[in-house]
Amino acid sequence: MSERKTIDMKRLSKGVVRSMNTKRVAIFIDGSNMFYAQRALGWRIDWAKVLTFFSKDKELYNGFYYAAENEGEYAQESFLRALTYMGYIVRRRPLKSILDQETGLTLYKANLDVDIVVDMLATMNQYDVAILMSGDGDFERAFEFLRSRGKEVHCVSIRSMISFELLNASDSPRYFLEDLRSELQRSPEVPEYSTVGGPNSGHAYARTSDDEHGRREAGHAHRLDPVVGQD
Repeated sequence: MSERKTIDMKRLSKGVVRSMNTKRVAIFIDGSNMFYAQRALGWRIDWAKVLTFFSKDKELYNGFYYAAENEGEYAQESFLRALTYMGYIVRRRPLKSILDQETGLTLYKANLDVDIVVDMLATMNQYDVAILMSGDGDFERAFEFLRSRGKEVHCVSIRSMISFELLNASDSPRYFLEDLRSELQRSPEVPEYSTVGGPNSGHAYARTSDDEHGRREAGHAHRLDPVVGQD
């Protein structure tokens, strides 16, 4: 074998080793849970920055965003399309109306917890690290299962909304959004629901007010709040 080929093979083998040592990460975002988290925080999350921050020094497998869908809501549709431009896989479920017999109120709900768990388990061979942006304790057993299969699992939420069960099942570090404002806050200067730089630029935002923007992220229309939920 020539000296040049030997050098090329050495470079290739080093590249393979680096690739094998790089952990793959998958990000799962509970849109409804994050809507309420952002409302409590008082600032909006930049979802493109989420992908960048949590894939630092890692290989991004995929980002998944789960949203309840209000059919015919143009603003929400634009927001979900923006997420697709960023590179997210967007999972949707239509809101269903439920009449509360005791209060007479009509509640609107869409349960995406099952969708999140199915994706976490179905794709587990494609990632080494799972990031779950939710504080819901219903994901405790999924975390325990993934850890039993050698996966790292990390939760992301705010301190007032995260369940003890999820914290206990999570690997360290546990991420709190209050501590990540400088890393994840959406810049108010960027025009909303634009695809700045084209579909591969990673910049896409919703053209709406901050409060309405949050509702669209969760899949909540103004006319439904505050009796809408996603349990």
